[in-house]
Amino acid sequence: MVLTQLMGKKAPLLVRGWLEKTGTKQYQLTSKGLHDLSQLGDSAATVATVRLDREMEDGLGRLLTSTAYSLFKRDQSDRITFHQFCRFVGLSAADKWQRIAGKLSYLEYLVSEAMKLGEAGDGINVHHQKRNHIFTPDDLRTLGALHSFLKERFRHEMEEWKRNATA
Repeated sequence: MVLTQLMGKKAPLLVRGWLEKTGTKQYQLTSKGLHDLSQLGDSAATVATVRLDREMEDGLGRLLTSTAYSLFKRDQSDRITFHQFCRFVGLSAADKWQRIAGKLSYLEYLVSEAMKLGEAGDGINVHHQKRNHIFTPDDLRTLGALHSFLKERFRHEMEEWKRNATA
């Protein structure tokens, strides 16, 4: 964890020109900040990031920090369980099929938007579960691959769930 002062005469990130105040309790990285950060050799820092609305930030944050995503990224997709898939989508055993269909549709939308950003070479900076996360275009494209994998892997379970829910 890094703590720094953002207000007053001693605010080092502002004094050095790395951040600029854009509103009440709001700051943004300056071009000098991006340049100096890229000189550190951090590959994530050289990627342009896109600002997301709160709902999309929450949704993508949940997906990109999920256990399923983590396992898939580490080439351990065979270890992803149906329970982890359900948590990835946000499904609950008590959900009615109409709600499940809505959540699956929203997942399709989130993944589609992530793929568009990734294909355009954009990354995202997400605040999720009280932490900031930076995701690269490769991370966003990986989300699309994971989504395709999970749909196929748990297709039978979802068909069974639908049959039981609509019976």
